[in-house]
Amino acid sequence: MGAMLFHRKKESLEPVYTSIFDIPATDIEGNEVILGDLVKDCKCVMIVNVASKCMLANKHYTQMVKIHKCFQHKGFQILAFPCNQFLGQESCSNDDINEFVRTKYGVEFKMMAKVNVNGVNSHEVFKFCRKYSSLYDEKTGKLKSIPFNFSKFLINSKGQVEGFYSPKKKPDSMIDKIKEILQRED
Repeated sequence: MGAMLFHRKKESLEPVYTSIFDIPATDIEGNEVILGDLVKDCKCVMIVNVASKCMLANKHYTQMVKIHKCFQHKGFQILAFPCNQFLGQESCSNDDINEFVRTKYGVEFKMMAKVNVNGVNSHEVFKFCRKYSSLYDEKTGKLKSIPFNFSKFLINSKGQVEGFYSPKKKPDSMIDKIKEILQRED
């Protein structure tokens, strides 16, 4: 038997877009959208990869719903991207995910279609966020992977990444930074 060779594709570290608000995506209902259209007039946006079957789901979804309700009228929005790359914890269809989070948690923020956040098929949103956050080391040019479900990024009204928050950081721990961005953007 001959030896099998596997050629691993390298992940492109350079995002194609210069503004996160120019990036196209698909919402959870299958509509193609431009992120800037979804967050028009927003001063602060949380981008998060989510998974319904993750042990972090209950605490994170509950806190995100609360934060969204508290700050949405001040210009805050959440864009949640389901991802099945971590332990297969988001294996359901987009329709099932949408029904589950809206029924169980009362989610009213923007749910997007399932994406990859790491690897060669990583969605441009996450390439952009990783490149312009603490996940990128400018000295070495190395990019760290998103570690797990419920990794979060805060984006300001100019489309700049203001911070990366690991899954260990609960959404409530981001409230002061959200307030700071909202006040600064007034």
